[in-house]
Amino acid sequence: MCACVKPCKTALHRTNHQAFLCQELLVDGCDFKFSTLAFQRMRSSLSNYYKYLSRPKRNAPVVSFNELIDNEDGLGWEDVISRQDELLRRLETEMCLHALAAKLPHREMRIIRMKVRGDRMHDIAKQERMTFRQINQALENCYPAVISVLWG
Repeated sequence: MCACVKPCKTALHRTNHQAFLCQELLVDGCDFKFSTLAFQRMRSSLSNYYKYLSRPKRNAPVVSFNELIDNEDGLGWEDVISRQDELLRRLETEMCLHALAAKLPHREMRIIRMKVRGDRMHDIAKQERMTFRQINQALENCYPAVISVLWG
């Protein structure tokens, strides 16, 4: 049975028993018009929306990297905030691989260089004439040396 005070006149309500399609609803023993409930629901949704917009995450200041930090120094944000430099990243990679080469056999070093370069396991296996299991075993044996080079 639906929660209507008066019998429903809409066929949709009679089939689905949805009380919000009625003209009047019985809520906690009181009669409320549908428009009153809809208005309260709308006001609540609007309140939640404004709370969402006022959160600190949504109100953070937006700064352009081209903006100057100080007029005196002429420094821009892009001068202060470091970004990943591709040349520096390649240099660091080569330095780590050079230090690692002193601790590992040639075959393992070739496998590691191919992995760093982004080669697939299939390509490595074909070039080194090894199975996937042998490649994975060789890499597992290299882990202690890699950790000692990276973490000193």
